[in-house]
Amino acid sequence: LEESGVHVWRMELDGTGLRQLTQGSGEQRAALSPDGRLVAFERWESPRKIELLALETGVISTIATDASGVLGFSPDSSQLLVGQLQADERGLARTVWRSMPIAGGAPTVEFRLPPSAFRQVWGPDSRSLTFLNRNDPARNIYRLAAGASTGEPAQVTRFDKDRLTGHWWSPDGTRLAV
Repeated sequence: LEESGVHVWRMELDGTGLRQLTQGSGEQRAALSPDGRLVAFERWESPRKIELLALETGVISTIATDASGVLGFSPDSSQLLVGQLQADERGLARTVWRSMPIAGGAPTVEFRLPPSAFRQVWGPDSRSLTFLNRNDPARNIYRLAAGASTGEPAQVTRFDKDRLTGHWWSPDGTRLAV
């Protein structure tokens, strides 16, 4: 934090080359793409707007204007998962996760997670979400495929004691850390 607010900064791995990348009353990083080329961020003066910063060129573009959250970039860095509030059948606000293509255009995939889902992350295939399930005593991991608006999510892990508190996929999608 400095006098002009919080901003997005960049530096080299050895700590040299520190430079400020964003300007304004304050900006908050929401996600960094796995390939290291893009940063998704929000400006304090427009908190529902998500912008992308190309780190090599400094070009900033808008990817969403009505976001309620960001889950991050897909493993292949081609999409950003943006949450948008929508009323459910009972009139309650629920987050619908939409996959926004980095190249631009309309959302390509939509995920409607069950109310018991939390700690959701992209699946390693860039076409699914995995999440912990509050209704499962061990908080096992479940997977929801893209476009699966009906049916039950598939169970990924089958622990029967203790509780999972988080999960992370390896970059190649072959391993799961819990």
